[in-house]
Amino acid sequence: MAARIPHHHDPGVAIFEERGFQHEAAYLARLQDRGFEILAIDDDGTPDDTEAAMRSGIPVINWRDRRSSPRRQGNPDNAPA
Repeated sequence: MAARIPHHHDPGVAIFEERGFQHEAAYLARLQDRGFEILAIDDDGTPDDTEAAMRSGIPVINWRDRRSSPRRQGNPDNAPA
């Protein structure tokens, strides 16, 4: 039986998370101010949505699902390099 990792609430984690969200929003605003097109993919987005955006040439894709992070799935044979 695997050992259980103890769980404890650390209020500092929420502070770092919020600062991360603020940093991300400021960075995206700077990119937008510089003329970059930004596509936000929300919680209901799929990996196919991300792939379609990449193939269409959108330079900045922001995956806004806070429940999980997208994982790199490799480079399909016909995807642009």
